Amino acid sequence: MAQAVSCLHCIWMLDLVLAAFENRSLLSRKTNIRNSLDTMRSDNNALVQLVSFAFQWLRQQRQRLKRSSDTGIGGMVRPHGNSCTSVIKRLDKYELSNIVPQRTLCNLMNSTRVLILAGGRSDEHDVSITSARSLLAATEKAPHLEATVVVVTREGRWRSAGDSQKALVAGTACHGGEPMLQGANVGTDYDVVFPLMHGPFGEDGTVQGMLELAGVPYVGCGVLASAVCMDKIMTKEILRANDIPQVRYVSLTREAYKTDPAAIITAARKLSAPWFVKPANLGSSVGVSKATDPSQLDAAIREALKFDRRAIIEEGVPNVRELEVAILGNESPKASPVGEISHDADFYDYETKYTAGKAQLHIPTDAPACVCKQIQEIAIRAYQLLDCAGFARVDFFYQPETGRVFLNELNTIPGFTPFSMFPRLWEAGGIPYGQLVEHLVKLAQDRHKERR
Repeated sequence: MAQAVSCLHCIWMLDLVLAAFENRSLLSRKTNIRNSLDTMRSDNNALVQLVSFAFQWLRQQRQRLKRSSDTGIGGMVRPHGNSCTSVIKRLDKYELSNIVPQRTLCNLMNSTRVLILAGGRSDEHDVSITSARSLLAATEKAPHLEATVVVVTREGRWRSAGDSQKALVAGTACHGGEPMLQGANVGTDYDVVFPLMHGPFGEDGTVQGMLELAGVPYVGCGVLASAVCMDKIMTKEILRANDIPQVRYVSLTREAYKTDPAAIITAARKLSAPWFVKPANLGSSVGVSKATDPSQLDAAIREALKFDRRAIIEEGVPNVRELEVAILGNESPKASPVGEISHDADFYDYETKYTAGKAQLHIPTDAPACVCKQIQEIAIRAYQLLDCAGFARVDFFYQPETGRVFLNELNTIPGFTPFSMFPRLWEAGGIPYGQLVEHLVKLAQDRHKERR
């Protein structure tokens, strides 16, 4: 906010808007406000921000009042509804209505407060913050959303809004903040929480469970779907039981490999090379290795087990194309156009995913229409089988020489970085970034009402 507008100006402006909301006379500060008008008129952006701040503060008070008595807190009269007209009249009285347009006021007063959660304890901490920055920028295209970002540190502590802004700039947050459960109480002051914490302790049902206990609507899958889809082994077991096509695999635990590594290697060698070894509960290709020779399996397994106590070894399928589809919805999900990823790397690893220019997105893919339709149908079926909600990205392998498709994984919190497939797929499907965010928030609210 412009330095020309002091904290006192902010208080006077807040007093002005409070008066309109509470239907009472101005608090003996007309002279102070009039002395501030020249400063306000000379900095339109500052004034809009002040009014926005006032509305955010008032909405927060209304939510707290709902959990308190009807008489309000500290003797304050309980605010009534969205008095857009009265606010406009009051601003007009002080010749400010031409600076803050009616549409801006109505948008501010009817907006939905969204808390974006980012960071977290997983190895995808930095990716999550990058996603949060992009999502925050996207809310500027959604006039009815007011977004705030809270960053959870690598230690699992909840940073304040001010410290979170610093973390967004730095791209990481290592220390500071309050204990997670203590800080999470802030979430109840918002209409919807948008978890963007990729990987364990964010995408695996833990944060979703916390929000369920708090009774707060949140974007995305619930506890069950989040936990299952985060676990590659459990996902594959459920999909296999329902005849969803996927590559063959072997699962293992750290203890099992420590006890009898030869047995695990023998089982893996029954699969066709190359082998892809992955931690069971991680994403963004963290900890993933490709082994082309049996002698490389031991090192690949040990690398995966650094990140998780369980790992999975998948069979490589030659000459495949990597296709992806975005799913949106609750009970009646829809599929986006199918996209394709191409790259020159040995496989789609972390660096290739998050470095500009390393991978190329082809939206839509030029794969046959019948293949795209099959992928969309399988993706929706898997989405419903796993009880997903809100959104997910579903990744496939397509082998042109045989026409076969293999479901690789479901990602319940897909990336929102500038290079991410999910928002670009829906943009191709006719839903631009800002509308997509608004739609996700609406789906969260609908699902919360249904569950209650």
